[in-house]
Amino acid sequence: MGPMVKIWISLGMIVLGMLEFWLAMKVFGKKPPSPKAKVLRKLHRVLGYVFLAYLIWVMVIGLMLVNIFSQSGAVFDSRVVLHIALAMIVFIVLVLKILFIRAYRQYRPVVPALGIIVVGGSVFIWMIAGLMFLVII
Repeated sequence: MGPMVKIWISLGMIVLGMLEFWLAMKVFGKKPPSPKAKVLRKLHRVLGYVFLAYLIWVMVIGLMLVNIFSQSGAVFDSRVVLHIALAMIVFIVLVLKILFIRAYRQYRPVVPALGIIVVGGSVFIWMIAGLMFLVII
């Protein structure tokens, strides 16, 4: 699987992240909450786990590409290193968000900020890698 496939797969993840953000705003960002808040919250939860699985899949593809390129003697520039580091940070923040909701409930007030960091970070990562790669080609 090449870089172009990863770019298009990642774009699907970005669209899913934006949908998640919209659902969160519909549920938690309105006063009074949407009448369908319970259904939207459940949908947000399910799609959040889909997003986590998607993120892990994209990270595995990325690590496989790093392995292939490093075996061929490629030298990685700072953009690639930044991309990898930010992806790991987004993954950690998403796992923390899930843990704060499920286990460490005293940290629930920071969960909305963590969600914004996950979506914003994902979009930023895609822009510095995927979008840039599409513009160059």
